[in-house]
Amino acid sequence: MQKTCTNCSEIKDVMEFYNESKSWCKECEKHKAKEKRRSMSEEEKRKKYEKEKRWREANPDKVMEYKMRHQPPVCVLPKVWISRREWIYLKQAQEIMEEYNNCCAYCGRHGDEVSDLGFDHIKPYSKGGRATRDNLVPACRSCNSAKSATEDFPVEPKRP
Repeated sequence: MQKTCTNCSEIKDVMEFYNESKSWCKECEKHKAKEKRRSMSEEEKRKKYEKEKRWREANPDKVMEYKMRHQPPVCVLPKVWISRREWIYLKQAQEIMEEYNNCCAYCGRHGDEVSDLGFDHIKPYSKGGRATRDNLVPACRSCNSAKSATEDFPVEPKRP
């Protein structure tokens, strides 16, 4: 079934309207709402925010229900960031470090904690390598930066 939007005069499917009683299509309704937000004064914005805040305080159960449906669950386990895009759990990082006796896999330099040595991707991230236990080795900053994104580094990582 089709219907004509009274705003844009386009003939559209009924599914492109919020409900049968609305005469504007979803696209026009969104555009109208966006324009309304732009034209609001700071005082109107503040009043709207205060009204929404009062509603949230009065309806904590509905707010929680919305959050449960729309927000991803928060992980409470500590993480170690490998790069700007990747992380592993602290326990995994500690296990990898213990496997290499808290030493750089390339030069053997000793580090006391996870923070002293970084992690290097054996197969670089830029070439499809991911932050998995088999693809990560502890590496000091100088070895990691010397290896850069090459796979044919002259020194192979030493597995104990």
